Amino acid sequence: MVSSDNLSPLSDKNEGAAYARGGIFNTGVVFLKHTENAKAFAEAWNDNLNQDEGRFAPLTSDQQVFNAMVRREGHWPGLELKALPDGFPVTRVLVGNGLPNGEAFNLGVLPVALFQPGHVAFLQRVKEVLPDFNGPYGVHATYTFDGSTSSAKRLRFAEAGLWDPSADDAQVGLGGVEADDATFHAGGVPRVLTWDPAVATRGIDESVPNIGSHLEAGGRQLELLRDAIAMAQLTNRTLAVPRFTCFCDKVWGGHDNIFNFNCHYPGSKDSGHIPGPCPMDHFVSPAKLRESGVAFVALEELRRAPYEFGGDDFGAVRVEFKENADAGGGETVVTAGGGRGVTLPVGADSAVVVDALGKLRDVPLLKFTGEMPRFAGFTTQRAAREFNARVTNIAMKSAPEWCSECHPQGCRELIPADVITSGRLKPVRNVHDQFCADFKQPEPLRTVGKESFLAMAGGLVDSTTMTEDDGL
Repeated sequence: MVSSDNLSPLSDKNEGAAYARGGIFNTGVVFLKHTENAKAFAEAWNDNLNQDEGRFAPLTSDQQVFNAMVRREGHWPGLELKALPDGFPVTRVLVGNGLPNGEAFNLGVLPVALFQPGHVAFLQRVKEVLPDFNGPYGVHATYTFDGSTSSAKRLRFAEAGLWDPSADDAQVGLGGVEADDATFHAGGVPRVLTWDPAVATRGIDESVPNIGSHLEAGGRQLELLRDAIAMAQLTNRTLAVPRFTCFCDKVWGGHDNIFNFNCHYPGSKDSGHIPGPCPMDHFVSPAKLRESGVAFVALEELRRAPYEFGGDDFGAVRVEFKENADAGGGETVVTAGGGRGVTLPVGADSAVVVDALGKLRDVPLLKFTGEMPRFAGFTTQRAAREFNARVTNIAMKSAPEWCSECHPQGCRELIPADVITSGRLKPVRNVHDQFCADFKQPEPLRTVGKESFLAMAGGLVDSTTMTEDDGL
């Protein structure tokens, strides 16, 4: 039995093995019976992966070899549907080939809803499409937009609430990665900071897929991420990153016309998951953030040990940013639910943040909400320069380019003119064009207060690039 690359649990339920017969088997999950024929197939599969000539030599992955082996050579699709007795539901069994002795065998296609590829698990809301669905039996992640390493895949599972941090210690011995929040795993008291993701999408229609909305929201979410990183580091807290919101899906290398599918990955439109939550690596490289020294976990990890925060909001104390709030910051308020919180002015600087949030040092989880924080910057030149060098100018600029082809209509027929001007059009294979755009990158954080005096007074000094030799 093998998993399928069908990205629609609904069509998979209705079509059974018919889709996979003419499509792609995904070797993320393969079950072989403990029989002589099955062992012979596995040995042949391994041998074919190492062929230097012949039918399998040009193939570059175990999945490509598997898909070729099970089909009759020189035929397409080279597989037949297994007939079932009357009264049985749609067949999920094909008659496969590939045994060394030339015999055929039954090849079962696993249900996509139960054995989910990453796109189904991490972006789609299967419960809404299949109301009787009770959860997957297994999930497999083949590729990510952040290098497909063990760390990148771990984060994908963690974002979806499918990763148990207790597995991290075991992974270290297997060449994996340690927990991002090693201090707390060692027995310390959790001190975490997160934000309300709705802050970045206010004023955007969240009911309609739209590439313009996607680019606008992406820029806002990156700005919010930059500010949250800065404030987490100022208060010595670990950042818990909530799910980002996508208003348009992302295709590999932009080599599909996503606009023909209402901004959904081809084959997944009937799930209606866009707009909706999507992985962080659609917008920025988590690996680059870690390399820059940013300690973070996925928000859903807080439900598990060592955090074990309960409730819908994890018991967070709210830090609300407001226009015209007390410039001193830290005004204590009572939230609608009766809990305590504080307010900070939009545009608070590092001194205000440290003073106000320092009073909440013993609170395990703080959550920014209200207006966009628009963190004003640091009160020392050294802090601003160091942060920008590591985070703003390096890690934050790792956001992957967003692209989609526009065949056969052409991009100008599919994309509003004002959105096209925010990106660029490229010719593709001399037959149509492709639209590509970058998310708006956050500006470098500046120095505010006394150490910015020279820059403000004369306009001759840029505090984001000054050195200690400049006399500050």
